[in-house]
Amino acid sequence: DFDGGYEYSDLVAVNILRELQFNIKPNPAFDKLELTFGSLANGINIMTTAYNAKIKIHDVQGRLVYKKKFEDNFYRFNIDISGFDVGVYFVSFESRNKTTQTKFVKE
Repeated sequence: DFDGGYEYSDLVAVNILRELQFNIKPNPAFDKLELTFGSLANGINIMTTAYNAKIKIHDVQGRLVYKKKFEDNFYRFNIDISGFDVGVYFVSFESRNKTTQTKFVKE
């Protein structure tokens, strides 16, 4: 500060994702998927805009059926899959130039 003054702010606890990991449920799914990030065992992990997170879903033929770039802070995200055909899908989650993948079954 230029005038030599100072202020103290409140302390805020933050969980930092050390590893890029995400979970989807339910699996198999019918009409929606819920994504969560990290492990909730030690509290809620927040995915911030600094992670530059993106998600893509491809069908078994490799066609892109869903994509989203996250531009807000969040810890849980729901995806409407009610319009997806029945079958197996692959979910790719990218953040900070690292990609993690999993799959789910749409019933």
